[in-house]
Amino acid sequence: MLGKFISDVSHDLRTPLTVINTQLYLLRKSLTETEHLQRLDLLEQYTGRLKRTVNDMLNLSVLDGEAQFHFAPINGNRTSTVRLK
Repeated sequence: MLGKFISDVSHDLRTPLTVINTQLYLLRKSLTETEHLQRLDLLEQYTGRLKRTVNDMLNLSVLDGEAQFHFAPINGNRTSTVRLK
């Protein structure tokens, strides 16, 4: 499960970084102000995506550190009635 998580996060980070790197290269090659503004908008969008991904990972880390489990034996043979309100 950890391997799958790392793989997903790596992909979620690598994709925006690739786009950002490409857009920076193209920004240097752009000739018009309109092209510059379009590329800057895209860079802003993908840096926001990276920020959200990193924040999500930090939130998961905090939640993981706060998780506390209390294990106790139970009688699986005992029947009980569950009432729904």
